Amino acid sequence: PISWIVLEEKDGKAMLLSEYVLDAIPYHENEEETTWEQCTLRSWLNNNFLNEALATEKHRICTTNVTADANPKYDTNPGNNTNDKIFLLSINEAEKYFSEDEERMCYPTKYAKTTKLNVVYDNAPIFLSFYGACEWWLRSPGSDTLSAVSVAPNGEIDDMRGMTIDEEFVGIRPALWINLES
Repeated sequence: PISWIVLEEKDGKAMLLSEYVLDAIPYHENEEETTWEQCTLRSWLNNNFLNEALATEKHRICTTNVTADANPKYDTNPGNNTNDKIFLLSINEAEKYFSEDEERMCYPTKYAKTTKLNVVYDNAPIFLSFYGACEWWLRSPGSDTLSAVSVAPNGEIDDMRGMTIDEEFVGIRPALWINLES
């Protein structure tokens, strides 16, 4: 089962974020210019993940207008807004819902430790030197459209430069809005 934290409640709905990093998946499978709208991770979340991990609750998950928030430090094209059931937080949302770096620190599930994240977990302690915390993706673009911003193991938003989009060791923390009634 997935453990969720409630980020916000309004109008009979709740915004949820996975409490732990669930998997390690590249933001985009190829190193080519992309945005949240076009990335393969968005497609994976709204198809594979939604249909496999959330099949029994799928009817309660709301389609959400996900904004293409610009990176406040760089003038990178964020792409267009999307309509998604599952999404990643943006820089703005990560700062809004977690005021301190320590609150953004996240740890992998047992399953996530068996994925590509496991390679980093076992062999590169620099990335997981904060008592097992790991890096996780945000949907915001980095300094260019070949990168996306992530949250570092210590909870800092990766100074807005971002990680190369085809990195396989960065974790995912899916977010969604769910109907509380039904």
